[in-house]
Amino acid sequence: MDRPPQDYAVHFIAADGNGSQYQAPSEATLELFKSLYAAVELVADHKLARPMADKPATSRPRLAESWRSETSLANGHGIALGLDGAGAVAVARRPGRYLVVFDRVAGVARARIDAQDGFFFCGHAVFARDGGLLYATETRVEDAAGFIGVYDLRANRHRVAAWPTLGCDPHELLLAGDALVVANGGFRQDDDPEIDPSLVRLDARDGRVLAQVKPPEELSQVSLRHLAIADGRVFVAGQYAGPKSDRPPLVARWDRGGLAFLDLGDRATAGLANYCGTIAASADGTRLCVASPRGGRAAVFDGEGRVLSETALVDCCGVAATADGEFLVTGGRGDLRRTSGGPPVAVAGARWDNHACRL
Repeated sequence: MDRPPQDYAVHFIAADGNGSQYQAPSEATLELFKSLYAAVELVADHKLARPMADKPATSRPRLAESWRSETSLANGHGIALGLDGAGAVAVARRPGRYLVVFDRVAGVARARIDAQDGFFFCGHAVFARDGGLLYATETRVEDAAGFIGVYDLRANRHRVAAWPTLGCDPHELLLAGDALVVANGGFRQDDDPEIDPSLVRLDARDGRVLAQVKPPEELSQVSLRHLAIADGRVFVAGQYAGPKSDRPPLVARWDRGGLAFLDLGDRATAGLANYCGTIAASADGTRLCVASPRGGRAAVFDGEGRVLSETALVDCCGVAATADGEFLVTGGRGDLRRTSGGPPVAVAGARWDNHACRL
């Protein structure tokens, strides 16, 4: 085998056969691209494809090269706040392998809870009102069935129950009185393009199913994912899995009258680009805000779907209600912007992710 040249720059510059191992500039260029491609292929095939697989149900996160140090699974998704003023939980992005219990006042982690064997976390959790239990959305790997994992924070933080959500791909959940409201996104972990989204209400004491509702057939491709409660009513924001050219409604209200999708108008609906990344209710419960990282816009509206304002922010997703009844929107580039107006404020070194909440 020929020895590789010791001064690569000289050989690349003089790629004409005279004093170089390359007979022409095109040959040197091809060799360079082959080297670059080999490195990219290695990353794609081994560092990414092996742990991620082709779908969440068959993902193998422990094959990630840094899983022991947790740096390969470091991105969080949702945050749950306890009612004691101090407790909080951050849940890893799905397919999440852990969640972290922390003190939001002291700013220190208290415990880590790993997903049960054969399950992964789906990004969200909520505390029971007394703070003793934690409910988290989970997926069972073998059949992609959705569950609510119930963790006793007073007794070694073990999972003490697993309640079916009557659907696949459960995402956000909220506590509404003595009930848990769960959004089943509906994506099955096979290659079936059809999805089966639903909302389900479970008794927070024993997991008994109290009610379930699904979108009408013409909106069955709206994956129901994020939840908010305003004026005692449940609102859900979805993500459309149908043709990109469609502009279906993405926000619905669930009350005694059933599941009613809201018409936010052509302008606001187009601005959401078929994808709502979050929904939040104002502090007084009179308004809501949805944000779309794909559309780079957030829309504030009332409980009937009347749009009150729109805010532009690149890669916006997190929304938190402020004390004055407005909202603060976060962007993936580190910007913050109030829906009441004013320019974005950049936070040096920050890269805000999916969700935000007011402490």
